[in-house]
Amino acid sequence: MKKKLQPKRMFATFMTILFLMPLTVGAATINTVTSSENLTKTSTVYVGEVVVDGESKIKYLYSDDISFSSIVLDRLYNCLNSMADGDFATLLDARRVYNYIVILSETLALCTDSELNDAMDENWSSAQYVGTLYYPDKSVSSEINSNLYDIDEGFKAVIDANNEERKESIDNIIDMESSIVSHLGASSYDNVYYTVEDGEVTKHVETIVKYDCEATTVIYTKVELTTGQTNPNLGDVNGDGEINITDVTLLVDHILGNENDAFIIENANVNGDDDINIGDVTDLINIILEKAEE
Repeated sequence: MKKKLQPKRMFATFMTILFLMPLTVGAATINTVTSSENLTKTSTVYVGEVVVDGESKIKYLYSDDISFSSIVLDRLYNCLNSMADGDFATLLDARRVYNYIVILSETLALCTDSELNDAMDENWSSAQYVGTLYYPDKSVSSEINSNLYDIDEGFKAVIDANNEERKESIDNIIDMESSIVSHLGASSYDNVYYTVEDGEVTKHVETIVKYDCEATTVIYTKVELTTGQTNPNLGDVNGDGEINITDVTLLVDHILGNENDAFIIENANVNGDDDINIGDVTDLINIILEKAEE
């Protein structure tokens, strides 16, 4: 007949196990480390350029939400420095080295024309805005607004290398493949538990490391401005979708004072001098001849 342990004996037995457990655990402790990234902030930097008649006039960097952390600025600099055009990295370099001076600043506003720094605001996220503001007499011929990761191989290579390094060292990384990921800080805690197998108690210490991150997306915005008209229908004087001798005839008639309802004046100022004259006829004929040679 089994004897039932009295409450006092049960308590004594329990206390004995607790007393002996550290001796057993001390000889069998398993330590593991698990790391993860926690996205605490996203930011956007605009890399802008204004080109006028084929000449680069303005280049700038603008952001109103990037952290003024040496880690973030250094990573941004390294990525910009990988571009074929080194002017943007040069712009950031002074701010990066002397970032302690501008810790209280709320914006990153750097321009090749330093007099424009104070004029920069959220509208500078578009190079077209900047171009038409400072060159109102010019016409927009082309515009780019794209993630720099998608259009610059050097920039992409640095981010890809950073992502590979993160994959090798971090167990659970955040999915921000086309952005610059910076670790702003880290915290850790231990998760401790015990297992018993074949009478042996094993202590498991799982250290959890969490990295707080900022993911910075870099947008490249560029506008090309030209002198004169950029109407894609220039030369199609009668609006039939083709540029040919019929348009020349209609244009000459207009200059001679013979009005025609089919005449579209917006398409007739071929040379962009805001006056319909023989110069437009000459340019229109040249357009037709060039098309014939293609």
